[in-house]
Amino acid sequence: MRETRTAPEIPLGGRARTVQWIEGDQVREETTVYMNLLPDSLRGPGAPAKDPNEPLMELRAIWSPADGVWRHWSPEGEKVYVEISPESLKAQWEGDQSLSEIGRMFGGNPDLVTDIGIQVDPAGAESSLVGLAARPHAMSAIVRLHSLEHDLTDSLRVTRRVWLAPAIQGTEVPARISPAWTGEQAILMIQFMVLPVLREAVQRLDAELDRLPGHVLRDELRLESAARAESGVLLLEKEVLEIRREPSRPERFRVPDGYVRKISESGR
Repeated sequence: MRETRTAPEIPLGGRARTVQWIEGDQVREETTVYMNLLPDSLRGPGAPAKDPNEPLMELRAIWSPADGVWRHWSPEGEKVYVEISPESLKAQWEGDQSLSEIGRMFGGNPDLVTDIGIQVDPAGAESSLVGLAARPHAMSAIVRLHSLEHDLTDSLRVTRRVWLAPAIQGTEVPARISPAWTGEQAILMIQFMVLPVLREAVQRLDAELDRLPGHVLRDELRLESAARAESGVLLLEKEVLEIRREPSRPERFRVPDGYVRKISESGR
């Protein structure tokens, strides 16, 4: 079980909790998404405050190597499920252009000329997380901003610190890009609204993380000034809360009875 959280003070952010079952090559995920409490200025006149402990969305998904696609559905509402491949999920996320428009609405400038450089270094001694020895690694992306229109130059550092345990037998996930993964990425969207270049920096850091061996038990993402020594702002944290073995339950890896397949616009 893992949980993804934005900093509590960030409006429109939230947390996503995912329980994942793995049996052989089969995978099941159950994800619940919660929103942070919105400030009055963003709720609109007369809109009630939403309880941050009330789920915003619940999602169930299964994956099988037989055809390599995810089948996902909501336990609430219409009894339909959708089929989509991990490649299509990733393409949808990376190709979504709506964030640039949202950035303009929030006063951001997505048209800055940018340059991103990556560094990866081991960082510190081992620690114990969920009963496993984990070694921290630090990654940083220096984002150099150049506004041609305003003759402005500045630098930001996006720092990622991850704790990696040796590969855990039986927890290898053949399809890492999943509906739960896209839900966790959506939690990051508020950070990308004001400065969409952060999205590119995080994607570059994701690529570096994929090259590191082991199982990620904790993941922290911070935004800092590249020119000043300071702790910066915690944008996101993700951690594994529990790992355990359970008896086999083959019914977990089937779409529930009564659900019908929904045909998407792509015909898949």
